[in-house]
Amino acid sequence: MIRLCFALLLTWPAAGAPAAPASQPSSDPADSYVVKPGEFRIEIECPGVFEAEQMAEIAFPGRVTPQVRLVRVAPAGQRVKKGELVFQAEPIELQRAVQAREGALESARTALKLAKQELALLIQTNQELLAQAKLAAERAQEDLDRFVKVDRPQEEKNASQAVRTVANHLAYAKEELRQLKKMYQADDLVEDTEEIVLRRQQDMVDSAAHALGRVQTEQERKTAIDLPRALHALTLARDQKARELAHLQVVLPLTLRKKELEAAKLEQDQAKASDELDKARADLAGANQAAPFDGIVYWGKCVGGRWPAREAVAGKLAGGATVKGEDVLLTVADPSKLVVRASVAEGRLRLLAPAQKGRATAEYCADQPLAVRLERLGDTPEAPGKFEAVFRPLGPLPAGLLPGMSCAVRVEVYSKKDALTVPAAFVAPSIERASEGVVLVRQGGKTVKRTVKLGRCDDGRIEIVEGLKAGETVAKKD
Repeated sequence: MIRLCFALLLTWPAAGAPAAPASQPSSDPADSYVVKPGEFRIEIECPGVFEAEQMAEIAFPGRVTPQVRLVRVAPAGQRVKKGELVFQAEPIELQRAVQAREGALESARTALKLAKQELALLIQTNQELLAQAKLAAERAQEDLDRFVKVDRPQEEKNASQAVRTVANHLAYAKEELRQLKKMYQADDLVEDTEEIVLRRQQDMVDSAAHALGRVQTEQERKTAIDLPRALHALTLARDQKARELAHLQVVLPLTLRKKELEAAKLEQDQAKASDELDKARADLAGANQAAPFDGIVYWGKCVGGRWPAREAVAGKLAGGATVKGEDVLLTVADPSKLVVRASVAEGRLRLLAPAQKGRATAEYCADQPLAVRLERLGDTPEAPGKFEAVFRPLGPLPAGLLPGMSCAVRVEVYSKKDALTVPAAFVAPSIERASEGVVLVRQGGKTVKRTVKLGRCDDGRIEIVEGLKAGETVAKKD
């Protein structure tokens, strides 16, 4: 504040500069000032308004239904009791919204229940399918291993044995034929019976030879074609079962996860449907709203302790009008507990601190000033160059004082009796110390520079704490 007082005096010589020669004082009275003691007081005065500490805003919720038709509202200024109806809207559309969302919630619950049952069944089915696939893969491997280790060698052995057996039969038949021919050749005469025996034995030889060719062909086919093909088929079957198992091991968890996500989504849908139903019910409940406590009805929303003019909102609150959700239509204010919301100029803000006391004078009852205490200061401007300050009354409220009434708040931030003050124009700033200044003192017809210690500054006056005495005269210039 001292620096502000010095803003117009920066052209003065500094306190550390060489002293100018003494000169004769000016004869102009405006150029000199006689220092004398007196009361020095610094007060902050700011406009304010009384605001109810307890207020309830009445608005249609509009959480599902964006707007509703108004039936009636309580008149502005009406005193109401707790539980008394202050707002009423048409409920038909709201009831339909509730019914629709009740159906949606029931549908969501049914879908979720079905999804959970399907999920449980899918878990069991997947386990069974995976177990079957594992068993099939194991059996396919077992079949292949047995074929390679047991069945194929045995089949090859059987084929070889069959060839040897038929070859032996052929050899036996040939030998018997040879013996018969040898025996019958000993006789000079071959009878018909002997010829029949020889032909029959020859047929047996031919049949055995044919059988040998057949089993040899079968052996070749079995070893060259059938057994390799069987090995290939078993290998393919083993690989296919392994692929099926690997596929199921990947796909089944994914299908299960998909089903779980679907069930989770249905749970979210159910929660959303339940939330929508709650909102619709809140809208329906908001069609009829009562005062939550005893108070006075104000139309509109309280901003900075004040409400909009009645004519600005009267059309919106007429019966049959359409009101939008969350628009504050009414405010119920409790007049028994008030605070003062004041607006402090930015330049005076640093002089205030919480718990400072002052007085609020309402225009309604200017003869009954009310003691108040500063409760809090705003951290940000409420308007350019203005900050909010809230004061709490320290005594009983005057009768008839209501929210929205204007007042003036005065806070004494400094007071001293017998303080020595001089006009700011007579003090020059000190370059060395901000708490000091330089004045020109007239002594014995001369003007002498003197360094003084400064105190508070307000309204163009500076308190001199040290360096001047009462009765001394200071001048503006040499």
